[in-house]
Order: sequence, then structure tokens, then C-alpha cells
Amino acid sequence: MSYEFTLWVRPGTSDPDAWANAVFEAGGDDSLVGCDCGQDYIRFDREAASFDEAVRSAVRTVLQAGGQVNRLDVPEAQLAWAAE
Repeated sequence: MSYEFTLWVRPGTSDPDAWANAVFEAGGDDSLVGCDCGQDYIRFDREAASFDEAVRSAVRTVLQAGGQVNRLDVPEAQLAWAAE
């Protein structure tokens, strides 16, 4: 199953292109790296057996890219799956 969620992060570098490349190389080929009002985020559409597994693997991707996770946002439509 595919799960959509956003991780708000502190990137591993101040260079946006280098950060996006680092996320991709760490396994984030299912993600969109962006910034909103100075806050960096990564939107994931991750395939996994469960929501928990999807989030854990996305967090590993961020850490391997050199970043830190600050917050998780889940779209309302995904909340039922997140509760499983």
C-alpha cells in the first residue's frame, strides 16, 4: 500500500540542490523536497506494508541524507491508515 505524509526537517546542507540530491541518493526517489516560509519539508508517497513502516523508512532516508526530522504531518484522508 502507498502512504502519503510530510516530514518537516532540518536539512543536512544549506544548498537546496545538494539536499534534494542527498535525499534522492538515500532512497527518497518517492519524495518531493521543498520549503515553505523558511521551513524545509519532504513529502513522501511511500510504498510499505504499514503506515508505521512507511514513516520509519522515510525517517531513515532523512537521517541517511544527513538531515533531522522535526515533525510529521499526515493528510486527513490518511488518518484512518495511520491509526492502524
